[in-house]
Amino acid sequence: MKNQHPDEYYLRGMKFLARKDTVSALKNFMIARDQDENFFEALYQIGVVYSAQHNPLAIDFLQDAIKRFPNSFVSRYQLALYLQDHNAVDEAIAHYDTLLTMQPENSHIYHNLGYVHLVYLQEYEQALSYFDAALTIDPNYIDALYNKGRTLEEMGQYLTARDIYEQVLDKQTNYPLAVEGLNRLDRRK
Repeated sequence: MKNQHPDEYYLRGMKFLARKDTVSALKNFMIARDQDENFFEALYQIGVVYSAQHNPLAIDFLQDAIKRFPNSFVSRYQLALYLQDHNAVDEAIAHYDTLLTMQPENSHIYHNLGYVHLVYLQEYEQALSYFDAALTIDPNYIDALYNKGRTLEEMGQYLTARDIYEQVLDKQTNYPLAVEGLNRLDRRK
């Protein structure tokens, strides 16, 4: 292309994305990436849009972003989430482990590892340790606290699970999953 203006195409893509016109956004991000193959923001946004669409092309673009920018936390995190959501659990865990070396105090990574071990692997002791790690970093992390309760419920520790669900509701009134958890426990009586 004779007149290369990848920044302009990227910004145009962001405007389309804000209007929820993902087709036009992707077109502009692709042009920006074609004009500058090392344009991180364009690569990343393509991966994000494809991730939201559950399109496996997300993997290619996010891996390309990681290859070109190995210290990019956001690309690897987005890829790990995509893999987690699409049952590529071992690959997701590997990326989360790498992310922990980059940001060892990131409560979201511990939470996501706990979630993978709770939901996909049913490894409850391991899940519990990850949720505890997330809560050590951020004691107000409501999702980690709820999932700790859910893990305890799965382990048959119903009284402790009830206590955790009540703690969640003390921190955030009407947290729907905690209300459902208490209702499940009430039906067990």
